[in-house]
Amino acid sequence: MFKFYNSYIILILLGVSCTSRLPETHEKLVEVIGRLNDDLSLNNFSTIVVLPVQGCSPCIERTISFIENNKMNTEVLFIVVAKNKREWGHLFSSELFKNSNFLIDDQLLFMDYDLVQLFPVYFSKKNGYFSEKVEINGSNVQDVFEKISTQN
Repeated sequence: MFKFYNSYIILILLGVSCTSRLPETHEKLVEVIGRLNDDLSLNNFSTIVVLPVQGCSPCIERTISFIENNKMNTEVLFIVVAKNKREWGHLFSSELFKNSNFLIDDQLLFMDYDLVQLFPVYFSKKNGYFSEKVEINGSNVQDVFEKISTQN
């Protein structure tokens, strides 16, 4: 009986320690953003919008417009995923590049880590960690951008 009780306690402790890990999405974001800019802290942001330049054209156009209209919102981190400046340089105002909430992933790390593919993606914090990932597509683009605007 005593052995069974000890085994039961060990299983409970293992279960608790496994559930205390950070969400996988948050861990990936910390690693990727750290590789792109090790001075940038995710603690300063409540929302991340990632835009792959090579992808769904209507979604990209709406996301570019949203970024330009909300570039001064310092609670949102905007990340553009593009191999070189020719792909994205003409899409945004030069003023945007000076903002601390704008980042370029020219190493395509967001794709390598499977955080984004063809559609823009929205990440939001829950309980202090980025755990919600929503792909922005034609059917939800308006709702997602309204949600971000009212959250921040």
